[in-house]
Amino acid sequence: MVKGLLNKDIAVKLGTTDATIKVHKARVMDKMHADSVQVLMKKCLESDLESHPLNH
Repeated sequence: MVKGLLNKDIAVKLGTTDATIKVHKARVMDKMHADSVQVLMKKCLESDLESHPLNH
């Protein structure tokens, strides 16, 4: 998401469906109290989650 990939592109990279990505994205947004992808990305970048080892 941080790299601007679409759900279907993320799904291909992870070997799943875009519907699965949509569900997981919604759950993450809910847990992070983000009402938009932009807010979620801002929170992610501010917390330095992008450099987390699981993201590489």
